[in-house]
Amino acid sequence: MTCRGFRLYALAFVIMGVNVWASSFFTALGNGAVSAAISFLRTFLFQVAVVLILPIFLGIDGIWLAIVAAELLALLFTGLFLWGNRKKYHYV
Repeated sequence: MTCRGFRLYALAFVIMGVNVWASSFFTALGNGAVSAAISFLRTFLFQVAVVLILPIFLGIDGIWLAIVAAELLALLFTGLFLWGNRKKYHYV
């Protein structure tokens, strides 16, 4: 069970890096609200939601994939924040 779980959970590490970078990026730009939103969404709101929902459909694999799903949802919002603020900060 642990070996399979590690393989499933490992998918989250790449996505985590992008979300953590984006949160730090907005902190460096002085936009604490967006940084806090990304951090809150990925570490609390989405994790709680997917931990409650995914095991219903996927069983024990749902627990391992919950972090992956939460990070993917946070990545979606991270992309929206980056896209929405591109003209304000002139990074594109």
